[in-house]
Amino acid sequence: MGTVIVQAIVEGILNAGIFSLVAIGLTLIFGVMKIVNFAHGDFLMVALYVAYLVFITIGLHPYISAVIVVPVMFLIGVIFYKFFIKKIQNAPESSQILLTIGISFVLQNLALLFFSSDLKSITSSLADVSYQLGPVSIRMHKFWGFVVGIGVSSIFYYILRFTDFGRLIRASSQNSQAAHLVGVNVEKVLLLSAGIGIALLGIASSWLIPITFVSPSVGSIYLLPVFIIVILGGLGSVRGAMFGALLYSLSDTLGAALIPGSLGLVIPLLLFIAVLILRPEGLFRGAI
Repeated sequence: MGTVIVQAIVEGILNAGIFSLVAIGLTLIFGVMKIVNFAHGDFLMVALYVAYLVFITIGLHPYISAVIVVPVMFLIGVIFYKFFIKKIQNAPESSQILLTIGISFVLQNLALLFFSSDLKSITSSLADVSYQLGPVSIRMHKFWGFVVGIGVSSIFYYILRFTDFGRLIRASSQNSQAAHLVGVNVEKVLLLSAGIGIALLGIASSWLIPITFVSPSVGSIYLLPVFIIVILGGLGSVRGAMFGALLYSLSDTLGAALIPGSLGLVIPLLLFIAVLILRPEGLFRGAI
């Protein structure tokens, strides 16, 4: 049992890297624009399909495909802001929710139209490589996914906290009118934030696609865990998204190891409920 628990802890830590990337994209859009993007999981689905197309058309390794997928997803994020988010920023929350849910349905049906409901997958040699560290097996795909995910997340957090661009984002998030009065181009900041938030999914997709099937509904699988993560950390907090990803991943893998069958899924949900009761604003109070 001890070995099983240690293995589950290692798996949980390694899974947190990619979850962190996906969650930061969602929390950035909320933190800057105050809009909850219910289509975030489906944008991840789009990124997975882009990575799949890059692989089957030009044969680019899925990990390297990020050099193409990230700019494509950044452009999609810019379009998402220009034609949708910008129009509803001052609209009631119900209108914002309905619009992003509507975009979610549109993306799923477009994927169904162009790719059918068949599951797509690709393989990577690294996905099958693992090393033994005592009784614990470490899969290299997950290890490097963790390194990339936490590395990119940490760099982005550093940019937010210690660079001029990060200060512009935080100023626009905290008080867009005051930021505008002191000369900040708030419109440009919002545009770039939306692009970056969606572009981060391009990095995540390049590491997810060798170990997951791609289908029009795959985004729904990731949407609930990502929402749990950002709410645990504090909706709008990048640091919280990173910590929430670790907390969720550990509870998920430990639950699966300790409780038989699908009942293991109850553990992260109980953790989620406990945090909502004890600290409804999240662990880091939702401040970018």
